[in-house]
Amino acid sequence: MLPRGGAEHVDIVGAMRASVDGLAAYMQGLAGNKKIAEAHARYIRSLYEALLKADFTPEEALQIVASAPLPGTR
Repeated sequence: MLPRGGAEHVDIVGAMRASVDGLAAYMQGLAGNKKIAEAHARYIRSLYEALLKADFTPEEALQIVASAPLPGTR
């Protein structure tokens, strides 16, 4: 376990806030740019179809796609 307040202290709340802020910025970019939104939709569809080809069930593929991070948010 890491000591609190030391150089090794990890700011979990700050990291989560940055992640949410990045996601919000990404979603705003999608809303304002139809080409990006369409490209993202094609990416999601191709991922889902690839998972089906790899013998995942439709339910498993949907769960994976729904839980996958959005491009540009990592």
